[in-house]
Amino acid sequence: MLTLGSVEQHADHLPVDTDTSSCYRVALAAAERCPDPHVLVLPPPSFGVSTHHLDWPGTITLSLATFIAVVSDVCDSLHRTGFTRMLMINGHGGNAARSPPPARPWPAAASRSVGCNTSRPAARTG
Repeated sequence: MLTLGSVEQHADHLPVDTDTSSCYRVALAAAERCPDPHVLVLPPPSFGVSTHHLDWPGTITLSLATFIAVVSDVCDSLHRTGFTRMLMINGHGGNAARSPPPARPWPAAASRSVGCNTSRPAARTG
């Protein structure tokens, strides 16, 4: 599992790494509940696409090209070492809004990846 977050403002009551650390903790909890003992939760890359928060102190952003390159390189590295599946869990809306749609060409490993966006509430029905 690769968790994706950001370093950005969350007002005065939350730390700037809220998106990164909360997403990582969710992934660790999910991995503990997995019956397969071979679930690897990677250390999260700390930074994401947060250009829309640059007016607030403490925000650190990557360009979209750099963000995609980081995720692609991680997927490629794991694929070359024998991993065949990757679950990417996103904890920051800015990453999802600026990421390429899954149908766009990605490296070999990413084509076997599944994404999960935890940064937006699930739609309610009924």
